[in-house]
Amino acid sequence: MYEREQLSSLPKSITEGLHRCTRRRVKPISVLSPPRVGMFDSRELELSVIIAFKTPTLRRLCEDNSVAIAEFGEHVGAGLRGRVADLRAAETIADLVVGSPRTGGPFNCELTLDLALGASTLWIANHTEPRLDHAGMVDWSRTTYIQLMKIEVI
Repeated sequence: MYEREQLSSLPKSITEGLHRCTRRRVKPISVLSPPRVGMFDSRELELSVIIAFKTPTLRRLCEDNSVAIAEFGEHVGAGLRGRVADLRAAETIADLVVGSPRTGGPFNCELTLDLALGASTLWIANHTEPRLDHAGMVDWSRTTYIQLMKIEVI
């Protein structure tokens, strides 16, 4: 990244482009990702799955284990904590092996992960431009942005 002194020496058209790129990297409040300190290289964003949430309640359930345990019980709360940790550690969704990942829905855009017996999560690909394969279906091996839509407990 450029330091402030370096930016002042660049032509205005370039600095405006840099500011636009920087603004796109600012994550909305509903995104869970590793904490960032200072400047970071844009390649870091591609090294892990970025998680967003449909509602603030879903975010709170995933961030605060005590809330998840109070809502769903010990087994489902531990499963949720584990799946979120697995997702954050993965480079893409295709790296997941735990939670019996299953895809489906229109254009293969939904991903279901098991938490515990009778509980699962429903995720969707959350790229601005979905990563599609040659058949027009979501390519989960290239998907790194996902959104939690709901937690189902039977």
